[in-house]
Amino acid sequence: MPTVVYAISYKGFPVTKIGVTSMDVRVRAQQLGFVLSDDLQIATVEVKDGFAVERMAHKIADQRGGQCLNAVVNGVFQNPETWQGIRMNSGNTEVYAVTFKQACRIIKESAKTVQDVKQSCNPLVDMADFSLRSRASHSWKTVPVKML
Repeated sequence: MPTVVYAISYKGFPVTKIGVTSMDVRVRAQQLGFVLSDDLQIATVEVKDGFAVERMAHKIADQRGGQCLNAVVNGVFQNPETWQGIRMNSGNTEVYAVTFKQACRIIKESAKTVQDVKQSCNPLVDMADFSLRSRASHSWKTVPVKML
């Protein structure tokens, strides 16, 4: 199975998990502690350089909303308004205070940025260290985000 960068959240939650996996994302979600239900939202972007795209997405999400401290410190993926949520088994440092819709844009933007940089730069450039300033001029419509 190809590598995918994913966003996972529950409907209405202002926090989203952003990660990378080569396994079925639904299986990964269950490993993390998410309960598969109609309220669970999952989006994926299939990429070649999954870890570079994930690191780029984390940097952008950190700038836009920051890490969700409750998840980082307590391992809890929770809606701070309703206190509903789950205890995470792992991956708690990759939860950001961005909505699911924002996270989808972030992973799509990250995939496009890494793709553009790889096409125009030395292949030895570390994608995670690429300056985020240049991303504002990109059109991200060519990177498909798949909703599961």
